[in-house]
Amino acid sequence: MAKAESVNCAVCARSRPAEKCHIFVVTEEERKALQAMGEKDPPARYAYCGSCFKTLSNPETALQLAKGAVEHVLRRSGAANPERASEKFRQALANKIQKPNV
Repeated sequence: MAKAESVNCAVCARSRPAEKCHIFVVTEEERKALQAMGEKDPPARYAYCGSCFKTLSNPETALQLAKGAVEHVLRRSGAANPERASEKFRQALANKIQKPNV
């Protein structure tokens, strides 16, 4: 019997069986966009475990997660007022979600 493929979640990095994850294949257009943003060698796909996918599927929890991640990076870099900057980021992201074609 063949061993099931395992993947690492793009958010929490836990290893999970691929069949229990949500896997998104990166299109050529997305790959080019990722490279333009500085990702030298973007992965061909992104896998998300059930828990992380559930968090990211809810706009409110996804926004809070993004805000927290930005605030963490800003704190570690020594930026002034990371709380205000991360809240500004969260608000801009929320506006983009509400008006995706803007």
